[in-house]
Amino acid sequence: MLVEEGGCATSHTIRWALDNAGPVSWRINRERYLSGAMSEREEKVHLRLRELGLIASVAYAMPILPTGIRSAFGLCFRPGMDQEDADRIWAK
Repeated sequence: MLVEEGGCATSHTIRWALDNAGPVSWRINRERYLSGAMSEREEKVHLRLRELGLIASVAYAMPILPTGIRSAFGLCFRPGMDQEDADRIWAK
C-alpha cells in the first residue's frame, strides 16, 4: 500500500518536500489527522504508518539542484519516542 499503490505520495509531508526546501515535522500529519483535514487516502496511509511504528519523524528537503533533481531524507525515531521528542532533538 505504501509503495506499490503510491501511498507515500499521498503524505502531506512528502508533498510538502516536493515543493519546498528545509525541514518539516510530522507533527503536521498528526494535526491534520486530529482536525479531520486528511482525505480518506491520507488517513489510511497515516494509520498504516502508525501500525508500522512510524509515529515520529522530521523530513528535510534539499533545494532543487541545477539539474532539476530534488532530494530529501526523513529521520524516524526509535520506538517509545513521540513527536515532541523528535521535534526537540531536531531543534538542538
